[in-house]
Amino acid sequence: MKKSIALVLLLTTSLPSCNKYPDGPSLSFRSKKSRLANSWQVQYYSENFVNKTDDFKNIFVNYNLIIGKDGNYSVSYKFLNSSDYLEMGNWTFDDPKKNVVFSRVSPSASTTSWIIMKLENDELWGRDIDTSGLVKEVHLIPR
Repeated sequence: MKKSIALVLLLTTSLPSCNKYPDGPSLSFRSKKSRLANSWQVQYYSENFVNKTDDFKNIFVNYNLIIGKDGNYSVSYKFLNSSDYLEMGNWTFDDPKKNVVFSRVSPSASTTSWIIMKLENDELWGRDIDTSGLVKEVHLIPR
């Protein structure tokens, strides 16, 4: 009986320390790769912590980020609802899976790194600070 109580106390005090991302989850039985791999759409977008979701959705119409378990990704949208855009590349985890790095190969090579704020089956929150210091945060949900 004492061993059972000790085990329960140990588990309940150690589980909160499993939280790798600032906004969760505290515990997941799915791998980080499995939670990241999905077809995502924007639910919320901000710049320097100011909500710009409506602006984003009007500029990047039908934004779709597809992240594959195979390490590939694609982004597609209709720019200003007139011209189609397609981006493809590879992704990897960095900094013991606290960041995801997107390495674009098409249309031209570049790299973007998101700090993962939240990674659940049905939510992905990422933050990027560009070279000018602009803080961009995006909250994605499955398409």
